[in-house]
Amino acid sequence: MPICSSWVPYFQTNGDLMDINELRGIHTLLVMAVFIGIIWWAFSAHRKKANEEAAHLPFDDDEVEKRTLEQEKTEKKQ
Repeated sequence: MPICSSWVPYFQTNGDLMDINELRGIHTLLVMAVFIGIIWWAFSAHRKKANEEAAHLPFDDDEVEKRTLEQEKTEKKQ
């Protein structure tokens, strides 16, 4: 089965082109490394404050509702 040359980089290994399965393996390792990096970043210590603030967002909705009701009352008076 011929492999499209645009899919296979021109790396030479013992005179042969890189096999598509080697490319898939490298791609899998790269994606896994990026995924682990994102997880590491998301749960790192310097993100703790931002994560705690995001965790409390559903409970902060009451304050928004109060402000909205107050704004509606002032608009009705005008």
